[in-house]
Amino acid sequence: MSYGFLAINESGFTQIDGTYDNLSVLASGTGTTSYASSQPSGHVLNLISLPSGSPSDVAIFAKPSSESGAYVFFLYVVSGGFYIMTPMNSNSTVSVDYKICVRSRDMPSSPNVGYGLKVYKNNGEEAYSSNNENFKCLFVASDNTSAGSQASYSPVSISSCFRLMNGSNIVAYFPTGASQGQIILVAYAQKFDYTNNEIVATTTYARILGGQGALSSNQIKTNLVGKFA
Repeated sequence: MSYGFLAINESGFTQIDGTYDNLSVLASGTGTTSYASSQPSGHVLNLISLPSGSPSDVAIFAKPSSESGAYVFFLYVVSGGFYIMTPMNSNSTVSVDYKICVRSRDMPSSPNVGYGLKVYKNNGEEAYSSNNENFKCLFVASDNTSAGSQASYSPVSISSCFRLMNGSNIVAYFPTGASQGQIILVAYAQKFDYTNNEIVATTTYARILGGQGALSSNQIKTNLVGKFA
């Protein structure tokens, strides 16, 4: 760029400029995980709804509310919202903090507080605003997911770190229990292991509801970890 604004970190990576979109928090909250059992009466389904008018390309980040022990869960997206699911044969729920993020340009108009920083692209779209709660990336990598695969990564500390949850989450479907509308799937899940200070990208078996034919595929998944400020 011949002129404009550019912020880089001590490692030389671009943080803010007038070319790339920054991710900002549209909505956040604390939800409860869901699971589907072998019998419909045993299902525990806690839908988390997207805000009205959300764009189709929201980024959903999550972390366990309790930062002790280890937790495994994955995201299952449905029309208008999502479930945070635990593996097959799980019969307990945990509390999860989540952030629903959009590009800075897609944030609702915020009042001018009289100070701060806003960066715009050449086309006039907002790329960054300090009025928003923004994502600060600490780790990024790509995995080629398949059944049985996993990859671990450890920032300096995973305390307060959120993980991007949506994207290519389903590796394979196996139809089962047609009368109950159930399928078994291999899901690309995240294990938050606070004992060993690592987040492990792994695959796990799970049950969900719906009608889906058999499917198996390897997918490229982006691992994105960071904090919000």
